Amino acid sequence: MMNAAVIVPTFNRADLVGQAIDSLLKQTVPISQIIVVNDGSTDSTESTLDPFRERVSCMLQNNGGKATAINYALANLNDDIDLIWIFDDDDVAFPDALERHLRALADDRAGFSYSSYVAAQEDSKKRLLRKHDVNTPKIRKNEFLSELLIRNFIPHPAFVVRRKIQEKAGPYDERLVRSQDYDMILRISRISDPAWVEGPTYYRRYNSAPRGSRADRFSPLHYEVKAHHYEKVLFEKIFRVMALEEYLPRDTEYDEQSALIARMTVMAIRGLWDRVTQDASRLGGLGPRLSPEMLERLWRVGSRPAAVLDAEVKTVRQLPRLLRAPMAKSFLYAALRDRMPLWMRAKTAIKSLELYAA
Repeated sequence: MMNAAVIVPTFNRADLVGQAIDSLLKQTVPISQIIVVNDGSTDSTESTLDPFRERVSCMLQNNGGKATAINYALANLNDDIDLIWIFDDDDVAFPDALERHLRALADDRAGFSYSSYVAAQEDSKKRLLRKHDVNTPKIRKNEFLSELLIRNFIPHPAFVVRRKIQEKAGPYDERLVRSQDYDMILRISRISDPAWVEGPTYYRRYNSAPRGSRADRFSPLHYEVKAHHYEKVLFEKIFRVMALEEYLPRDTEYDEQSALIARMTVMAIRGLWDRVTQDASRLGGLGPRLSPEMLERLWRVGSRPAAVLDAEVKTVRQLPRLLRAPMAKSFLYAALRDRMPLWMRAKTAIKSLELYAA
């Protein structure tokens, strides 16, 4: 039997963190170590943790953000811990969540397991009300990283990682107030294979409480803008550290043109247009001809409509029209389809047309 540790970073969630801890203590397979790191909360979090202290390691640090809290806990794991599960302070685990992750990790070839979750809202008494299941796809191992680069479909509480893989991946990036889970699952996916857990394992709570660290606190209404900002920081780093061939499925015969299209798509989704035009210049020397697979890839840039708002006409003019056209159509389609504030929808549509006409 593998020993699992669960780390719960928390900041000003005194009214919710108890539910999260309680769900972990009720797992059908006992958790060997639970560490709750109070990241300098100014509410009654410390007293909320009092009833749990005999069964949970409760640590207190000055507020530094979620990544610093997780790194603090990672440095205090027991020697016999084999698996690490980072759990959010406002979510609730299914009773058999860990048991099902352990079953998936019986495959020694897998470095981590991942699952789906249930989107839930709370009523006036903080009880969770099921909205809908968010089904995480079972993706072929060789395509996992290339799909994950398009979008993060694995929130923190949805994956459990082997300790040896976590240590190889290194500590969490403390510059990231958001997207630290995305950064980590990308790093883990570069060095290990996934194991899929069928069905949801936890309730992901959607509420109106502020998010972020004390230094960068924001309303959930601004989540999309903040996520976009921190993904830009993250993917600027990704551009520097990831080899071009890593953007393609692992069993694909390397083709520079396909790899460049793949990376341009990933960077366009994050609004890193200087990086896109840099690759476009390199692509131009190959005399590009877009296959149906490449066009399908480019169509996915609309998965983050906010990215087009970063596009400047003088920059996108450097892109060949055969690339601009599918990108522009993709953003326009997203502006018409996605749920977003009216001002953002209008601005995205206008920018999409500018991109097309540039």
